Amino acid sequence: MVKDYSLNYLTTNKEVKKKIEIITNWVKNYGRIWSRRVLYELVSRQLVKDTSDNQYKQVCKLFQNLREHDFLPYEWFRDKRTQVYNVGIENSDSFEDRFNSLCLNYTRTAKSLQKYYVEVWTEKELSDVTQKLLDKYDIGLVMGEGFVGDIPFHNAIERIPDIIEEFDLPVKIFYISDFDCEGEHTFNLCKDKLELLGDVEVKKLFLTKSQIDNYGFISNIGYEDRIKRMSVKQKKAHLTKQYVKDFFNKYGLVQYEFDQFPVDILNKILENTISSVIDINIIDNLNETCSKEVEEWLEEHYKEGS
Repeated sequence: MVKDYSLNYLTTNKEVKKKIEIITNWVKNYGRIWSRRVLYELVSRQLVKDTSDNQYKQVCKLFQNLREHDFLPYEWFRDKRTQVYNVGIENSDSFEDRFNSLCLNYTRTAKSLQKYYVEVWTEKELSDVTQKLLDKYDIGLVMGEGFVGDIPFHNAIERIPDIIEEFDLPVKIFYISDFDCEGEHTFNLCKDKLELLGDVEVKKLFLTKSQIDNYGFISNIGYEDRIKRMSVKQKKAHLTKQYVKDFFNKYGLVQYEFDQFPVDILNKILENTISSVIDINIIDNLNETCSKEVEEWLEEHYKEGS
């Protein structure tokens, strides 16, 4: 068990001050941060030894204590929970008021006007800045917690065939995960399951072997011993020993986590990829399109006095 840090240590230790400054700058540029990202930011600046489980626990405890003593606000940090708020039109006693309100607030999804219906699936959390980029392009997002559970697949089985039928569009799903035996296995699992749903293509967007080679990042050595043990004797519920051995035979003993990569690199790759399949002008002009469609519908179906 990791012990709490004393108030005196938090106040006087020079490295703690450096760590606070680093996280403050990250939040300023990219929005809320999660504990795993904190760890990689500090490792990359040699303020934490490595990315082992023990170091991760110590970092979590340090920043927990910093929050508890008001050195950093809780609002800067995020957990895995995501909430979706449904916005509707308030009821009115008058039918005419409700009708006019519906006309005024009528919207059609920009997705139905695009060449493709696009979603992004991730193994882990994305930064606020990255999520805003996806919002800009009206992209659906499915975030995991180091794995993809049964619920996202169940929801996709319910959702995607209806989307293909309603919009009459092919579906593109871009997948983001670590580059390791677990991440590659989960990607292949998503590809196998989702592409069975119809006109669906699942493509690995990040991290790929070519990206790692191009940017020259170092393998995450903090997990090396754990991976060695797993490759020899450990068998996970979703990974067979043979799968792990095949991965190591193909790529070597490597573990790259996308949390260790700069957010700007991921955002650039996302921006270039999504802009090649999504027309931003359709999204920007959607209000004008909706207004025109409402007027056309009224001219066809609604006459004064009838």
